[in-house]
Parts: sequence; C-alpha cells; structure tokens
Amino acid sequence: MAITRMGTGTSSLGANILATEHDAATFVEVLREKVRFAPLGRRDDIPRGDGKTVRWNFFSNPSGDTSTLTEGADPANSTDFTTTPITAMLGEYGGVTEYSKFLDLSAMSGTRQEFVKGLAHKAALSIDLVINTALQSATSTNNEGAAMTAEGIRKAVIELLGQNAMPHPNSPGGQFFVFVGSVEQCYDVIGEGAPVWFQARTDQLTSSMVAPLKDTVPTAAIYNCIMQISTNLVRVTTTSPDDDVGYLFGADAFGVSSLESDIMNPRIIITEPEALVSAPLRNRGTAGYWYLFASKIIDNNRLIEMVSDATGIG
Repeated sequence: MAITRMGTGTSSLGANILATEHDAATFVEVLREKVRFAPLGRRDDIPRGDGKTVRWNFFSNPSGDTSTLTEGADPANSTDFTTTPITAMLGEYGGVTEYSKFLDLSAMSGTRQEFVKGLAHKAALSIDLVINTALQSATSTNNEGAAMTAEGIRKAVIELLGQNAMPHPNSPGGQFFVFVGSVEQCYDVIGEGAPVWFQARTDQLTSSMVAPLKDTVPTAAIYNCIMQISTNLVRVTTTSPDDDVGYLFGADAFGVSSLESDIMNPRIIITEPEALVSAPLRNRGTAGYWYLFASKIIDNNRLIEMVSDATGIG
C-alpha cells in the first residue's frame, strides 16, 4: 500500500495551511540617487516678513594704477565702484502621499517609516534638481569630447584661478575646488591610465567620490580639486552621442535661499487619519513635504560647466 506523504504541495492541504509569504523583519534599503548641490550653494535664507525675493550683491573689482602722482597733488581720477545685483524669487514646492487607515493598521512594522524616508529623499532630490536647472544657465563651458580627463580638470581649475575664483569653503579645510560629475565622467578620470592619472591620483580619491563632502579627506584631491559623483545630473540629449554635464565650483558660484524651510534636512509632515478633517470617516491620512526655495548662479566666473560624451556606461 502506497503511503501518501503530506507536504507543502499536497492538493487541498499545503496551500491552505501555509502563510502566503514571509516578510523579512526590515525593508530592503532603496537605491537612491546621490544628490550633491545643496551644500555647495551660498546659503542666505530670507527672514519671515521680509518678502519673497533674495538679492546677492558683489562689488566691482578696481584695476591697479601705474602712473605716479605729482608730488603733493591729488589723484587725477577717483576710484569708483559699481555693484552687480543677482535676484531670485522663492518658489513653493511639495509632495504628498495619501494612505488609508486600514493600511496603517494592518501593514508590517516600518511601513510608515518607509513613506517618510522616501518623501524626505524626494524633497532632497527636488531641491537638487531645482539647483541643477539654475546651473544650466552657466556661460563657461568646457567640452572634453569623448571622455572626462584629469587634464581637463587641471585646465578648468587653472581657468577658475585665472578668474580669481576662490576654493570652496565646504571642501576639506576650505582649500579645494569641487567638481560634481556623473558616474561616467568621474570614472573616465579614474580609467584614464598611466601616466597622467597615476601621477595625479591619491589612494583616497575613489572612496571620496561617493562619500559626503564633509567626510572627504584632503589627500583625495586631484589638481587642487575634490571630485564628487552625482546620479541626479541632467543629461544633454540634443547632441550625438548624448553628453554628460558636470560642474566645477569655486566659492559663491551659486546661491540658495529658503523661508521657514530646512533644505538640508527637509521636514516631513504627518497628518494622522483622526486629524484629517477633510475625510468624513477619518479613514485616511497623509504624509508630505513642503518648502519655499530659490537658487540662482551668482557669478559665472566662479564655475565651469564641463561636458563629455555619455556612452551609457555610467
């Protein structure tokens, strides 16, 4: 007599007594874009009650004199100054996720926290994209052709120094310019090969490109420049092949401003179902973010747009 073995696949048994699926104790971490721009902007927030437009001003730079004065006489000409005002108007930004009370009560632990983390990242991502859009009005562009190179970065740093641009204060020790480029651009530099790359590189460079700027060590610099990878850069698609666009920054290249908003740590607003008065049954809630923000290039002599072919590798 054949013995029937009861198993997970036994008809009318196994599927009825097994849980549909087993959830791991925590959610798998989402792969999120690397956002880089906000810490590189000159931040000047608008106080409450002071309007919605921020203005950055800088003085003209006087030239030197070579002519001698007649003994005891006044200079022939006065040294006059002008100012260049740069203005930007705050915009309102926000996003929301609506969730049912049923979901909130029945979903596994950590579900709401994932909503919050996702919305916080979307807020940071949106701030990054607003800045990226402002940077597209840059007037100095270096096209490095097929690939970004260490030599291209060296030449761009020389160009900024020749325009009297200063290193970025948020770089390690405030000593370095900062290049923000695509994955492909940064790894083009790494893969450039001997002798140029191996003469210029330091051991810490590759890890520094993915670390936050504040955690970067000075020895990661190449040609007085710290490199940072962004996966949120806007690619130019009007060329063939498409171009990756990165930026080399000195101090005060662009400004960021907000009102009652912490752009470096966006606030997530939770409205519990019981508090959502627009829902007659109080059977849904919301999670969202909101901020007032503006960004604009202050001085085109303090940044360079750097373009190279995008082959699809990065």
